[in-house]
Amino acid sequence: MLIEVSKVPKKGLFVKHSFSPSELGLVRNGEFSLKKPAPAKLEIVVKGRRCEIKGEVSFELELICSRCLEEFPFLSSSSFELVYLPRDEMPTEPDLELTPNDLKVSFYQDDEIDLSEVVREQIILAIPMKPICSPNCKGLCPMCGANLNQAPCNCQREAIDPRLAPLKDLKARLKIKG
Repeated sequence: MLIEVSKVPKKGLFVKHSFSPSELGLVRNGEFSLKKPAPAKLEIVVKGRRCEIKGEVSFELELICSRCLEEFPFLSSSSFELVYLPRDEMPTEPDLELTPNDLKVSFYQDDEIDLSEVVREQIILAIPMKPICSPNCKGLCPMCGANLNQAPCNCQREAIDPRLAPLKDLKARLKIKG
């Protein structure tokens, strides 16, 4: 969904739209997919060549748990405030230090902003780095790979992490000397 910055009315533009998974390019992306259209409310205000976008998007994703590798639904919403400037105002200094306000700034080209990309970016930013289906998820057995949420496995596990085995030997030697 493209908007032309120069055609936004002075009072602003209000957009209410449900973005489909295919419109956002989030049909199946390996680790996640958008399950149904994501409703968004956007307010677009132009001040000179500066375009300010405030909005909120609600969505339901299908994520893969980082512990048990099972798919699970993830419902969330994201509120955002962004500033778009023309690409010709983009700084060109290679060692330019960014400020926190610079993180809200993007650039547009040819007088157009793709609202689908704005919404897509906000959905992707809301995905947890390590999605977990449940705080009680037991994950997979490190020996056989069985999902421990479904049933316990019969693997024999050492009580001590092999990396810590030298410390066990040290403890035994200290008892003998003492």
